[in-house]
Parts: sequence; C-alpha cells; structure tokens
Amino acid sequence: MKAKVLSIVWVAVFMLVLVGGPSPAAETTDRVVVTVAAVGDIVCRPGDRTNACKDAATANLIRHRGVGGLFTLGDNQYEDGTLSQFQNGYDSTYGPFKPFTYPSPGNHEYHTPGASGYFDYFGSRARRGPPGYYAFTLNGWRVYSLNTNCDKINCAAQRTWMVKNVAANPALCQAMYMHYSRYSSDTRSGSVIPKRFWTVGVNNGFELALGGHDHYYERFARMNASGDVTGAGMQSFVVGTGGKDLDVFGPTTTGSRARYSRFGVLFLTLSPIGYKWDFRTITNTSRDSGSRTCR
Repeated sequence: MKAKVLSIVWVAVFMLVLVGGPSPAAETTDRVVVTVAAVGDIVCRPGDRTNACKDAATANLIRHRGVGGLFTLGDNQYEDGTLSQFQNGYDSTYGPFKPFTYPSPGNHEYHTPGASGYFDYFGSRARRGPPGYYAFTLNGWRVYSLNTNCDKINCAAQRTWMVKNVAANPALCQAMYMHYSRYSSDTRSGSVIPKRFWTVGVNNGFELALGGHDHYYERFARMNASGDVTGAGMQSFVVGTGGKDLDVFGPTTTGSRARYSRFGVLFLTLSPIGYKWDFRTITNTSRDSGSRTCR
C-alpha cells in the first residue's frame, strides 16, 4: 500500500512539472516551471496560402521539449488578431499551451480595436494587472510582460507602473519581454519604442530582454538603452521565428552576436541564480546556446 501511494505521488509531481502547475494569478510564485519557450510572430491568417506557415512545426518543437511555460512575443495571430482568427488559427496549433502561456500583444493584435480578439481569446492569461502588461515571479525570476503598442495605450503610465513594481519586488534575476525589439539588424537597427522600459531595466540590473517583430533570430551582447555594449547592460534576443514567414537581415547592428533567419524557438532554462539559452530550429537543431549567472 505504501509503495502504491508513493507511486501516485510521483505521478502527480510529474504531471505538475509537465504542465507547469496551477495557472498563476497576476502576482504569484511558481517554483516548478524552470524551462520556458519564447517566440513571437506565430500563426498565419486561417486559410492563408501565400505564406509557408510553420506555426505547426514550431508548436511541435515546443511540445517535443515538454516546457511548462510559453512567453509569446506578440503578433500571436495574423493578420488582424480577431477572436475568430484566434479560434480557427492559433488555437489549432498553440492552443494546447494556453494554460501555461504568458502572452504579450503585438501590433497585429491591435488591427482589431482594443486588441479585443487577443484579450477575449487569452482571457485571464492576458488580463492581469493594467491593460496588456503584467508581472509575475517564476522560479525566483521577476518577469515583466510589456505592451509596446504605445500608440494604443498609455506607455508613460506603464513605465510608472513598472518602476513601482520593480521597487516593490526586488529580485536577483529579472527579465522583460515585449513585441518590439530595442535592437535588431533590420533597416532601422531596432525600435526606440522600448527604450523607456530598457532604461528601467538597465538601471535596476535586469538580465534579459526579449522581443519579436522582425522575423528572424538574433542575439545581442549586454547593452544599455542608448546602444552601447556594456557589462552593466541587458542581454537581448529577437525571436520573431514562430511561423508566419522570415525576414532578410539588414546591416549588422552594433552588439549583434548571432543571427539566423530560420523558423524556431528560444528555450530558456531559468534557475534562481542564472539562465541558459538554446535556440532550436524546427529540425530540433541547436543553433545558438549559452549560459549566464545573474549579477
């Protein structure tokens, strides 16, 4: 009988690790999930035959890895992020991950007024805290899911909220993710929109910044909000490789350390004192990996 009870307990623990445990609220701590997937620019418009959509392939990669958390980096559902498009597109490939998805909205979600399709589809997974942005604690990490659609929401208020939240929730390891990438080897060398959030992150010792929008993978050295490579800055990743299509790189931006125009997913293994990264393409080939300790 004792052996049978122990077996049941171990099965329960395994299932918690597999699915990431109970869905956390806005300000919760989850000590089970340590490996997460991060990716953006994911699902084509339902019925789209003009793009070689690979969202099913990136979803299979996530499923094969067996992660307990998914950070989406915006443009989850093309072209307009309507509820119908989410239900008939995103849900068929990425829907199984919804209970442990930590989403962020992209500009395509706002093709629908107020990004209502995004908020209706994700429900409580997206409606935590102020509109479209929230914070949570994950295995000792303080993580900020931000909304960079600053033409649609009040980003000055969002920055004020972030400053207060960081002060109230100090942590050794901190990260942020959003849709627009501060740095990227596109024709614009990234976006100035996230700069206000980067300043907060760098001033408070954040480790990581993740973004999408550009449809490729790129890793940058630790940099500050002004574009300087510095050990006091944040390491950043562009992961717009979820399946929609791929972009061509422009001139290489200062600080760029790795670049791949391949469909794939970034896997992050988070410990209370550091992290490992591993970008894998849809053939399950590791293209870029490494590790760092939180400062």
